[in-house]
Amino acid sequence: AQASAELERLARHAASEPLPGQDQLL
Repeated sequence: AQASAELERLARHAASEPLPGQDQLL
């Protein structure tokens, strides 16, 4: 349960602050 919560937090953080490398992937 704790792992899923942490993954969700990381996912939201990545969505709010996308890495500069993601622009190339899109």
